[in-house]
Amino acid sequence: MKTKSVICSMISSKKDKIINDPIYGFITLDGGIITKLIDHPYFQRLRRISQLGLSYLVYPGANHSRFQHAIGCMHLMTKAIHQIRKKGHSISEKESEALKIAILLHDIGHGPFSHALENSIATGLSHEDISVLFMKKLNNEFNGKLSLAIKIFNNTQNIENTENDNESNKAADKIITKNIVFCLSENENVLNPYSVTR
Repeated sequence: MKTKSVICSMISSKKDKIINDPIYGFITLDGGIITKLIDHPYFQRLRRISQLGLSYLVYPGANHSRFQHAIGCMHLMTKAIHQIRKKGHSISEKESEALKIAILLHDIGHGPFSHALENSIATGLSHEDISVLFMKKLNNEFNGKLSLAIKIFNNTQNIENTENDNESNKAADKIITKNIVFCLSENENVLNPYSVTR
């Protein structure tokens, strides 16, 4: 009986989730840090950011969010990892998790309407630069668990440690705050012809 309760507690601590993706159908999301990142407000804001920019103004059916895009990308990465392993290549569980985190967060720095207004929020910074700032903030919050994912995202061997770098933290806070405030404001509805609050 004791063994059964230990196994049940191990299974319930991970808690994989299944979601119905509009493109790929049912997708299993790994429990642990993956679901914690998806549940984080930084990631949840992607639900309100258009993947296709202003395309919906011409094509009303062109409604796809950065949230859906990121989940789909992680699903494809999971399939790629499986295929690479199947061909005999070694990918550790730590590397697998880092790859999934890197692809999940690759567009977290996008603001409203994606590329269409990219330089309106933070001039001189691309969404990739802002994504790295978000990742570093999340890495601090998750006690360094995103370090390998950041290395993969940056395609580098070493990442700079921003935990004690006050100037980097201040810049990151300013950009992230500006990005989140802009995304949470009603600015995204300004050009929406279907908005009831015009």
